[in-house]
Order: sequence, then structure tokens, then C-alpha cells
Amino acid sequence: MAFALDKRNRFLLLNPPFKRKILRDYYCCTFSKAGYLWHPIDLLVQSGILGESGSVAVIDAVAKGMSRESVVEAASDFRPTAVFCLVGSLSVKSDIDLLLDIKNKTSAKIIVSGDVCLERPEEFLDKRAYIDAILFDFTSSDILRIAEDDFESADSSAYRRNGEIKLRRNRKKKEFSYPVPCHDKFESLSYKMPLIPSEFKTVSASFGCPYSCAFCNSGVSSLGFSFRNHENLMEEIASLSSRGARHIFFKDMTFGVDEARTERLCRELVDAAKGLTWHAYTRLDLLDEQRIGMYAEAGCRLLQIGIETADAELGRRMGKNVDIARAREIFNVMKKKGIAAGAHFILGLPGESAKSAFSTAIAAVRLDPGYASFNVFASRPGSKLRESEGVAREASSTAGFVARLAYALFYMRPSKVLFLMKKTKWKTSLASFAEAVRYILFMPEARRDRANRKATQP
Repeated sequence: MAFALDKRNRFLLLNPPFKRKILRDYYCCTFSKAGYLWHPIDLLVQSGILGESGSVAVIDAVAKGMSRESVVEAASDFRPTAVFCLVGSLSVKSDIDLLLDIKNKTSAKIIVSGDVCLERPEEFLDKRAYIDAILFDFTSSDILRIAEDDFESADSSAYRRNGEIKLRRNRKKKEFSYPVPCHDKFESLSYKMPLIPSEFKTVSASFGCPYSCAFCNSGVSSLGFSFRNHENLMEEIASLSSRGARHIFFKDMTFGVDEARTERLCRELVDAAKGLTWHAYTRLDLLDEQRIGMYAEAGCRLLQIGIETADAELGRRMGKNVDIARAREIFNVMKKKGIAAGAHFILGLPGESAKSAFSTAIAAVRLDPGYASFNVFASRPGSKLRESEGVAREASSTAGFVARLAYALFYMRPSKVLFLMKKTKWKTSLASFAEAVRYILFMPEARRDRANRKATQP
């Protein structure tokens, strides 16, 4: 991998390699269940921020299938001033060992970000003298400040200074903006998601989430929440549209929080980006027939919604209102408007019974969204559940069994197979179907997940 060098700061944005296809962005780490992969939003946003003050190189070793050795070689060839690297709780040992090699080869400043850094960041840095800082907000300019030794201006990071570790976290900003990211540096055929065009671009319209679900670390108590300046957002969308982009993934933890902002965005998408389609994560309680119609007119083709559980009482304890009857009504409206629903469920939440888990699996089939994702619970660093218990907690082996059963019940129906084939190209649907079958048959049980997590800890 050859890089053009100049005399300015040189920033390397790195998503490290791993033995399995892994997702580490937005302070969440998980294994890709059916081969899906999206652009690491942390690195993407920073490519715009850092690109105005230096040269930027991007190595997404997961998307490109690069080996550890080839990454170290490429980093050495680029000779970075600073490296910004994603570190995940499922791969932390591998990630930090790689960073030590890069540090020894390049002497670059090493800044990291990821879920594993949210808990006890001072301790994380104290144990690893070769890591210079942790970034808590990927919309911040702290990497540039740290690279230029302007530590006093840092507002969203932990860093080492004069033998001491300093912690600065500003969660109160109401709005942010940043230069248009270097989308051309993130082009890869490996980026793909269900039920959307194979070529898509990722855009952020907000940071964090204003809600506080107990199982999630993206909420206001952990990351904070702020909106992106509207004009700045539209500048990026216009730039993408002018370069031929046809589909956008709004990588917001919760899209559509502010009604007035959302209506303005939808109006301008209709006027300024004709033919552009998009999808986003949102919540059931932010949707009604009027808003769904507005989204459809503005080009929305998929909404990914966290249903989590069919057990209303369990949902309440987790800080998430659950109304399966209303979900069925909303999904039906979405189908009529041409918007597919992606439903996300969590099995094995603390206090969930086996009966409740099976009820969730059955509810998913009856809701019949475009696709369903069944996730086995593991407490996330920075979440309320993790903080209240003080330890990592995993689901029982029953949850793993029910998740596998849920996938089989949902995806092995002839009607669902035909639906997926209509929505995707034949080769794509066949490959996705094969991945789904592989996952159903070989998905690790909870105890195997626990063993894997322990093996990856430093």
C-alpha cells in the first residue's frame, strides 16, 4: 500500500484486523452475524476533521481483509504523526498488541476509541504507556489538538501529560459541525447491509442518544447527545449527491428525535437530492402515519427499530417501553408506504424467563419485518446495567439456543426467502441466505461467548 507523503501532519485512521469480521465503531463492539459491514463512522468523521490540517490515510483492515503484518508495514510506509485506532472489547488484546508494534515502528502518537475505553479510562491509559490518549467524542477536534500538543484545549478525551493522566469530557454541547469527510477513502465492496443498495454512504446527523436504555451505552448519561448543524449536514449530502451517491445510511443512534429538524431535513432531501434514498435507526415511539409518510416521500426505504423484547414488564425495567400491538400497526403502515422494517431484539436480558424469550421469538415472526436481528445480551461498557453491577454480565445458554431458534423460525419460512430474493440481487440474496444458515447452525452458545471474551482480555 503506497501513500503520498508531505510535510504536514500525517494522520492514520485505523480499524485493526481480526480473525473474525468485527464491528467496533460508535463505542459498540460486536461480531458481524451475517457478513454485514458498514463504514466505521468514528474514522469517517475524523477524516474530514483531520483532512483540513494534514494528510489522511485510512486502513480498514476488516473491510479489506488485511493481515496484521500488512497493516504494520502499511503504517510504517505512511510514517504517521498520529494514529487514531478503534479498539473493541471483543478484540482488545489483539488491538493493543498491534498498536504497540506500530508505536515501535513509527513513534507516532496513538489515540484510541471504543467501548472498552469508556470504563475506567484512566486505568486503561495507565496500563499502556504507549497509548497517548482516548477520544470520547468522534465529532471532536481533540486528535488535532493532541497531535499539536495543545492539550489545554482538549474537551472530549483522556490523555497523558507531564506524567499525569487528565480526563476531560464535555457532554453539554448542543450542536456540532465538521468538514465533509473523505468518503472516497472508504470505498470497499465489503461494506453491505440488509435490504439496501450495495453501494451506500454513511452520514451522521447527531451524536449519541437522548434516551437512557439500561442495556445500552449510547445514551445521554454515557456519550451525551447533540445535533449536527443543519447547513453543515446538507453540505455533506449535497457533496455526496453531486458525486453520484444514491443511498445514505444516517448513522444516528436515534434518528428523528427533534420533529422540526427532521421535517426540515426531509423537505430539503426532496428538493435538493432527487432520487436519493436512505435508511436509519429510530424508535417506535417516534413514528406515526404522518411521519412515516414524510419519510417515504423523502426517500426512506428502511427503518431499523429496536423492539428488544415482547415482555412489556421486562422492557419497562430496561427503560424501554414495549408495545407489540403498536409495533404491528406501525410495521403495516411502513409496508404500505414502501419502507421496510428492520426489527432488533435482545434475548437473555437480566430477569428474562425462558417463556419470555420464546415469546419474543414468536412475536418477531408475527410482526414479519423485512429482516430481524436477534442479539444475545452482554452488558456493554458504559451502560447502566454494567455500572450498577460493576462486572461484565452475560446471558444464560438458554438465550443462545432461543436466538438460534428465532433465526430459524424467522428466516426459514418460504415467504421470507422469497421476500429477500425479490429485494436483493440473486447472488447477493443467495450469499446472505448461506450466511444466515451458517449462523443459525454454528452460532456460539453463551458459554462459548464468555470464553471468547475472557480469551481476548489483556
